[in-house]
Amino acid sequence: MTMGNKNIPIQKYFDALDYEFIETYSFNRGPKFESQLMENNLCMSGLVSMPILNAFKQFNDTANRLAVIRKDTQEHYVLKNIISKQFVGKIDWMCAPFYRNALIFKTKDDQIAESLSICFECGYMQNSNGDYIQADEEVYTELKSLLKSFGHNIQNNEYLQLLEKINEFKKQRQS
Repeated sequence: MTMGNKNIPIQKYFDALDYEFIETYSFNRGPKFESQLMENNLCMSGLVSMPILNAFKQFNDTANRLAVIRKDTQEHYVLKNIISKQFVGKIDWMCAPFYRNALIFKTKDDQIAESLSICFECGYMQNSNGDYIQADEEVYTELKSLLKSFGHNIQNNEYLQLLEKINEFKKQRQS
């Protein structure tokens, strides 16, 4: 796998994909992630920008599959509608992405064709080659809503809430 870091428009990205279905994942949250934080001495460095798959296409330990979207379904039609939004603009936040949601594109024989890790807080998406996928703010808003309808527990200010939790853990350790 090569690391790219190109900026690819989301419509171009999706049009180039060869897949039969999409799995949605939630990761880097919950008890398993919190225990990884504890093992890492509450240091998030190395955990923050980790995508759903590593270089060997192995899943992040905290990954939890929540939905499967087949091409011939209403959900797929909705997703295609979301990604077809014209790019008008996006706010670039001055933070590193903290990926917590992902789409895994699979072939008809259940092989991973591609992955897309998503940070809704910073407005970043990154594919398995390390390329950033560019999308309009409206795409992020609607994609977040769609993933929530599949059971993704996407909260506002998740990163800040995590920092507060880390500070609480640190205070407990000191007492």
